[in-house]
Amino acid sequence: MAIGGTITHDLRGLEARLRLHPKELLAADVRTRNRVASSSRTHAVRLLRPELAGLKAGTIRRQLKITRATPARPVAALEFSAKRLRVFGNVALRLIATKWGTGARLGRLPFRLELADGSPVTAEQMSRFFIQRTRSGRPNVLVREGRKSTPIQAVVLPSPSHAFRERGVGAQTIAYGRGRFRVVFAQEMKFRVSKRLSRGG
Repeated sequence: MAIGGTITHDLRGLEARLRLHPKELLAADVRTRNRVASSSRTHAVRLLRPELAGLKAGTIRRQLKITRATPARPVAALEFSAKRLRVFGNVALRLIATKWGTGARLGRLPFRLELADGSPVTAEQMSRFFIQRTRSGRPNVLVREGRKSTPIQAVVLPSPSHAFRERGVGAQTIAYGRGRFRVVFAQEMKFRVSKRLSRGG
């Protein structure tokens, strides 16, 4: 008894794939790396937001710098800023000068708080937080180290690089990027094959 069936193939497409020039392959690779770096940053921001509560997505994104791949250097990378961020509230007391930048509101605390000297914030210190504004008008959260006459320190959030390492965001982002690379590279190859076929090449 004969068995009939339909076999589909893409010989023309296969031929085109085999005829891709090294320059085309490099272009596909470079574009894939840059696309994956960008989507991995978006994924990392999504993972970091619950850990850095109170920060806007755009604030976190600006702390994650992308080094883009080029044909001369086909390497793309994400660089996580080591800059710590300020915590702020809504009450203006008196003016002081500080160096802290963009911050998160006191009502939504991140996974960890620390003092300007790097030491962790204790529960007792949290009960003594107060807010002052800089000369530019931006509020900062501070804590006095002892009596009223003693020095004060700024209370800050850890950098995204700390959260990236300590909260396991790094491993999740790497796994995501590896999975995306296979998908995106296939898309880039398919695009170049279809472009060549449309030209009759």
